[in-house]
Amino acid sequence: MPVVIQWITFVVPARYLIPSLQTLFLAGDIWPMFLKAMAIMLFIGSVFFVLAARSTRKRID
Repeated sequence: MPVVIQWITFVVPARYLIPSLQTLFLAGDIWPMFLKAMAIMLFIGSVFFVLAARSTRKRID
């Protein structure tokens, strides 16, 4: 996979969700992995939420 695409995948939440689900179904609960993945997904979600909130502000003109 090209290096540029590898860097882009760090922003895609599926990169963190899929391995967590695979571990859940194959090995059971491994909390350190879940907590790390959830923290990263929470950070990505909050960044996107802030960007969306800033771009869709209501204005009275």
